[in-house]
Amino acid sequence: MEKRSKSQLFFAKKMKMKMIKLQGIPALQTKQQFLMMKKLFCSIFIVDLGNGKNLNSRMIYFKNDGTRFQQEGTTTTNPCSSTTLKLSNQNRYRFRIVLKSIPSTISAVRINDQQISYESQYQENNAELSFEMDMKQMNIDHNNHNHNGHRIRLTIHIDFSDYHHLNIDIQVKLYNQNDSHLTWGQIFRSMITEAELLTTTTMNEQNYIITRMNFLSI
Repeated sequence: MEKRSKSQLFFAKKMKMKMIKLQGIPALQTKQQFLMMKKLFCSIFIVDLGNGKNLNSRMIYFKNDGTRFQQEGTTTTNPCSSTTLKLSNQNRYRFRIVLKSIPSTISAVRINDQQISYESQYQENNAELSFEMDMKQMNIDHNNHNHNGHRIRLTIHIDFSDYHHLNIDIQVKLYNQNDSHLTWGQIFRSMITEAELLTTTTMNEQNYIITRMNFLSI
């Protein structure tokens, strides 16, 4: 075997290092793109439609409760467990949800495991969906706890056509229409959430987990 000179060995080592760097560039880009695909961003807007008799839209309020409360039915800390949204137990509300970096089109929307009708629009990999919800019916569904000041967990469950799922848990406290507690706290403008994809061993179970949730005020 021909013995290579020091200059030849240096040149070979330099070319090898250059090839490793070049090969690493697309791998890094693929990893960055993969990480972006694993994140889902969501903005939630809510409008009070009144109770059918009083059609005047009113402000919605929320209150930061710190760690005093944990959502019913949960054993782990939830990003929204420290903030409570205040809604009337007699009113109807319109929800508008803007989703960014969605994995596919939306196939179904459920509220606390109850399927509802919705409208959706798409632009590239973003979507906007809207639906209305009667809190009086929601109150009845929660074991007829229609007393004033009842705290519930409102779960918006979004299914995507490629078997991804997103659950948005909102801590809500329901009050009678004329209760002054409805206006305690800060005026609600929107909710901003960020979710990450948790992939299990089963392809049909790819759930987005909320990792951050912020309530914005006017």
